[in-house]
Amino acid sequence: MAIHRRALEERGGPKAASTEYLTYARCLVDTFGQDYLDYLESWLEADQLRPLRTMPIGSL
Repeated sequence: MAIHRRALEERGGPKAASTEYLTYARCLVDTFGQDYLDYLESWLEADQLRPLRTMPIGSL
């Protein structure tokens, strides 16, 4: 489960959904169901994480 969470985070997360994110999310829904994706997205939102590639250098 953690690997899927990291993959979603690296692709922009639910708030900055890229084409890569949407494609990966769709694959997760096809394989594991909507509840699984909802759980992963709520996990990202609870941690208040932003995409790694847009995070300012000083915020790490």
